[in-house]
Amino acid sequence: TMMPPNSGAKVRGPPPEATLERGSLLWSEQEYQDGPQENLRQLQGYEADYARLVARSPEGFRDPKVLACALDLAVAYLKNYSIDKADSLYTATESYCLERGLPWDVKWLQDCATLRCKQARQLEAAVLLEEVARRTPPHPATLTNLGTVYNMLRQHDKAQEYFEAAMEVAGHDEPEKEDLWNIGIAKKHRGEYDEALPMLEKALKSWQEDAPDDDVTLAKLHDTVGSCCDLMGSLSFVHQQ
Repeated sequence: TMMPPNSGAKVRGPPPEATLERGSLLWSEQEYQDGPQENLRQLQGYEADYARLVARSPEGFRDPKVLACALDLAVAYLKNYSIDKADSLYTATESYCLERGLPWDVKWLQDCATLRCKQARQLEAAVLLEEVARRTPPHPATLTNLGTVYNMLRQHDKAQEYFEAAMEVAGHDEPEKEDLWNIGIAKKHRGEYDEALPMLEKALKSWQEDAPDDDVTLAKLHDTVGSCCDLMGSLSFVHQQ
């Protein structure tokens, strides 16, 4: 079985002290770009390693090695779109990660928020990310993630506030290309096309100069600039009627 036998049991007493080292999370660091069959082969190998570790540990998720491997495997599942398997691991590990506190709780909250977005459950993702922001000092990545989720929820005023806060916390006196893209999208959704279009065009130009081989991002930016132009044209036509 993939779950420790006592993973659902309530065990009294604090768990043993342990740190969560990023360097030990090897499975989730893989890019999984070798095609579906090879990716599946790798994932099945990791599942076998994890199952052997679970079988050797009488403590279940109270064993920090088991808990760390579960979090590692869950992100590997996310990268391979094994959403149901990831969901099962996050459900099983929630209380153990939250009980341990930093950094276990924040990793669980961040990664589970990613899962909720993939499940189109953005409102739940926002709640999780708000909790990350409550538990940790202001960080550009957390604020940007919140802005992205609120954009998905069509709360564009709130999204722009978070994107601008991320830029401030990052210490950017002038918006960098990511700031231009994020704030530009929020402004586009708010109907502020005259402000949005120059920001989006500048973001596109910067990306073309800095990352000309980033075809996916460039395609998204071209699409965003084009849709902003279309919306400006539609609005102009309405005003002329």
